[in-house]
Amino acid sequence: MKNGLLLNRMFLKNYNIWHLILLNNCLKYYWTK
Repeated sequence: MKNGLLLNRMFLKNYNIWHLILLNNCLKYYWTK
């Protein structure tokens, strides 16, 4: 159970980072448009 929670937390952290990267790319794309 502990391992599952740890994996879940890591996944959420990675997901947030990925989300920020995608948002950043979108902003750059629209900024240069």
